[in-house]
Amino acid sequence: MSIFKKITYNIKHNKKDKPILNKYEEDEFQEATECYILFEENNKVREHDHLSGKYRGAACQSCNTKEGKATKLIPVFFHNGSNYDFHFLIEELMKHEDEYNKVKLLSKNSENYISIDYGSYNRKLRFLDSYRFMLKGLSDIAKSMDDFPILEKRVFR
Repeated sequence: MSIFKKITYNIKHNKKDKPILNKYEEDEFQEATECYILFEENNKVREHDHLSGKYRGAACQSCNTKEGKATKLIPVFFHNGSNYDFHFLIEELMKHEDEYNKVKLLSKNSENYISIDYGSYNRKLRFLDSYRFMLKGLSDIAKSMDDFPILEKRVFR
């Protein structure tokens, strides 16, 4: 099985049926009297992300069901991917396309891709070019990390 199929398979089969709540979230749930989406009184349930298990809020059963069926999309970023890496990625993804996992391209032209989707209608990987979201190159971004000492202290050490 290819790495791409393994990832989309895991998205589908490793869903979290029970939410993960900390004490604060559990207290918030117990005190809630209305759906956090519709703001109407409800028979509340613990609405959560079925991929990560992260609790979102107290919701009515209807909203919980709708949210649970939403597409599971995982963004994957390549810096300047549309000008280089995406060409190799597309070749590899096409080799693993089947009846369930499709490749969908959004391109500016035949050489420049904006995004690549791989997966099925309700679970997919979306490959994006981070350079399209940033005004600087990676070297400039790395130099600016000195401006964020707390981030460096908590994440990189």
